[in-house]
Amino acid sequence: MTLIIVLLEALKNGILSILDLAVIIFPLMIVIEILKDLKIMEKLSNLMSPLTNTLKIHRDASLPLIIGYILGLFLGAGVLVKSVDEGDLDKRSLVIVSIFLALCHAVFVDTVVFTPIGANLMVVILVRVSAAFFVAIIASRFIKELN
Repeated sequence: MTLIIVLLEALKNGILSILDLAVIIFPLMIVIEILKDLKIMEKLSNLMSPLTNTLKIHRDASLPLIIGYILGLFLGAGVLVKSVDEGDLDKRSLVIVSIFLALCHAVFVDTVVFTPIGANLMVVILVRVSAAFFVAIIASRFIKELN
């Protein structure tokens, strides 16, 4: 009997987690579509072009980079997958953005976590961004083309 209770509790918690994520992801995707329709995404891509050019990735990779950098790996990955599904990103850009976000995601949220334990805010951000940037640059030099 307790196994059934545990399984039902796990199922309930799983469904609630999915609903919690949907509450965040669906509005985010709607906002992204609105930004695309208003041509704000194009302006954002232009603004981010020094970074995307340096990393030699598609200019449309700027949105997943920004979302992942600010909101976290999960949401950045969701936007990244959506961009690939829509044909906005090639596989090479996907890999390089994934490398960048693996090292540097949810910077503001994570920094808030580290600051109370005495970490220097600027040092934490600088180290994470620098590490992500340099590893992604190295990867972009070695990864020429993916099919």
